[in-house]
Amino acid sequence: MKKQLYLVLILAAIGIMNGFGQVNYDEKEVPKFILPKMLTSEKGVEIATSEQWNTLRRPEILELFKTEVYGFIEDEALSVEFEVLGNDQITLNNKAIRKNVLMHFIKGQDTVSAHLLIYIPSKKVAHPVPIFLGLNFYGNHTVHYDTDIPITDSYIRSKIEYNVFENQATEASRGVRSSRWPIEPIIDRGYGIATIYYGDLDPDFDDNFENGIHQLLDKPADDTNDSRSAISAWAYGLSSAMDYFDVEVKGLLVERKQNKKTK
Repeated sequence: MKKQLYLVLILAAIGIMNGFGQVNYDEKEVPKFILPKMLTSEKGVEIATSEQWNTLRRPEILELFKTEVYGFIEDEALSVEFEVLGNDQITLNNKAIRKNVLMHFIKGQDTVSAHLLIYIPSKKVAHPVPIFLGLNFYGNHTVHYDTDIPITDSYIRSKIEYNVFENQATEASRGVRSSRWPIEPIIDRGYGIATIYYGDLDPDFDDNFENGIHQLLDKPADDTNDSRSAISAWAYGLSSAMDYFDVEVKGLLVERKQNKKTK
């Protein structure tokens, strides 16, 4: 996976996180701390030039966000395969092509899968179509009333107004989040749009990382070495989706670098 996970985090605008101890909402309970100086390296070097910033301080700050805030999953931790489900289908009054791709995250004999839903304009163009990519929070089927979008069987937070009961999606929840996903206007302007249900990657509740793609990873020896987080799982899934776009654009349908391949 060539892309840096923190870039995916910025693009996806994910602002929540799970898994690093108890949450404190009382400002009075925050212990005293000293923020590191922005323009002083960890070894005490004063940063005075752009070269020093790019080679010394910036990597240190990114590493702090990686280890202390967002968490991370190493590139080589999992293999990823892409399975295209059925044939591409013309939809939305012949304006769009819908693709359903199953992303398989694999380690040894174990697999966790996530659904990637894609809409691109059906009108042929001479260049790759730009795509908006993001996570949704109640299942792919909630972003549009399209009845051919599979209803997720993953865990979902119960919400009566979205017709989600006992943490399970229902047919009645189809399209309930469509106001947040203006698919037709995006298609009309010549763009594509793609989404993954974030619960396929990590269910975002305190399960000690027993579900989602974290269940495939080795457990840390102790809490001080724990790099796991919900955000790292979501970022890994988004970055894998970007790898799939790369596969499709280049027409690669066989095994490729880091064992990501399309069936």
